[in-house]
Amino acid sequence: MIGPEIPPALRSYIQAVEASETLRSGIRVQLGAADSFVVWSGTAWACADVPAQLEAKLREGSSGFRKSNHITNGSLRDSRTLDNIQWHTNGSYYIKSGDRHLWNFQANLVRVEWNKLWKGARQDERMVRINKELAYVLLSPHTKKGETFAFIKKHSAGLDTPYIVHFEGEPIHTNFDGDDGSDQPTLSSSPPGTVSDTDSSRNSRSRPLARYEPHVSDQRIRHVPIKTEDDVSFQWATTKKSGRPHRADSWELVLRKGETVKVIHDMGRNWFVVTDKKDVKGFVHGSWLVFGDGAVHKDSKTAYGQFVEDIRELLKPGQLQSFLAMTSYVDECTERDCQLLKEDVSKLGICTHDLRALLQASGKYSYEWLKEERNLWHPDRFARFIHPDHMERLTLMAEQMFVMYGILMEACKA
Repeated sequence: MIGPEIPPALRSYIQAVEASETLRSGIRVQLGAADSFVVWSGTAWACADVPAQLEAKLREGSSGFRKSNHITNGSLRDSRTLDNIQWHTNGSYYIKSGDRHLWNFQANLVRVEWNKLWKGARQDERMVRINKELAYVLLSPHTKKGETFAFIKKHSAGLDTPYIVHFEGEPIHTNFDGDDGSDQPTLSSSPPGTVSDTDSSRNSRSRPLARYEPHVSDQRIRHVPIKTEDDVSFQWATTKKSGRPHRADSWELVLRKGETVKVIHDMGRNWFVVTDKKDVKGFVHGSWLVFGDGAVHKDSKTAYGQFVEDIRELLKPGQLQSFLAMTSYVDECTERDCQLLKEDVSKLGICTHDLRALLQASGKYSYEWLKEERNLWHPDRFARFIHPDHMERLTLMAEQMFVMYGILMEACKA
C-alpha cells in the first residue's frame, strides 16, 4: 500500500515496477529531505533529488544507469545489493552493500566521532573491523548542519551495545570508549567544554569539575564537547543567465552569465546554495547552471591546514603507531587506473593527483618547495618518529609518500 504523502516521483516508480513480481517483492525505500529518496530491489536501484555526491557514488558502482522523468535508474555490478543508505543535503552519505562500506561525512563532528569507533586500527585493519563490529549507521536528513547521527556497534554477550548518538545542538551521548580500540564500554563522564582524549599526555593534568553530574544509573553517558568547523565540499558550475529567477526574492543569488561559481549544497527540488567569486552566497535554481565534470572538491586550504597541523601533532620521536589517514584530507581523483591503487589496503588511499591537489593549497607549490618538504618522508629520517612495534609498516607508508613527492617534482620540471 502506497501512503498519500510519498514523493510523486517515487509513486511513479513504484507503479512502474508493480508488474514485476521479482522487483515488487523485494522493494525497499529510504526517504530523505525535500522529497529525495533511494529505492532498490535486488541489484536495481533508483533515486531522485539526492545529493550529487551520493548519486555519483551509486553510478560509480553500477554496470549501467540512465536518467529519465527526474529519476536516475541503475543496476549494481557483481550482483550486489544495497543494505543501508543514508544521506544529508550537505553532501554526506553512508552506503552499505554486503561487505562494502562507503561514506563521506561532511560535518567535522560526524567524522571525528566515526574515527573514534576505529581508533588504533591500521588502514588495512579498518575495513575488517567495520565488517566485524558495525551494526548500523543513521544520518538524519532533516537537520540544518547534518550533525544528528547514530553509530551502533554489534552486541556482545554480557556487555551493553556500544553506541555514539548525537542530536544537533545537544551534547553527544555515548557508552563507547574507543581509545584502546576495544568495544568495552567505560563508566565515564566528561564535562561540557573539556576534551576527552586519554591518548594525550595533556590529560594527565587535572580537569575542571563536571557541570553535569549524571545519576548513578546514567553513568555510561559521556558528554563530549561539540566541534563546529565547516569543511565545505563543492562542485564547479557555470551560469547560463544573468540576474536571478525571481527578482523579488533576495535569498536568490544575482548571477552574471558565464560566471564560474561554487555549488556547496544541494537543497533538493533542483535548488542549490552557491557562492560567487566574491564569496557572496545565495540560492540558484539548477536550470540556471551548467555543471562541470561532476567531481566533488573539498576546501583544499582547510584540508591542507589540517594536514600540516596533524603532522605537527603526531610526529613526535618514537611515538607514531598509525599513519595519517590521507583520504581525510583529499580524495578527489576518479581516474579508473588510480582507483585500483587507492583501493589497495596496503597503500595510502590516495594517488599523486590527490596529493598534488592537497599540496597546491599551500600556496607555495614549486619544485624547490616539494624537494624540501619531501625530506620529512625519507624512510630513514621518518623512522625516528615511529614506535618500534610499528617500524616496518609505517616506514613503507612513508616511503610511498616520498616516492609520490618525487613524481610531483618530476612533473614540475616537465
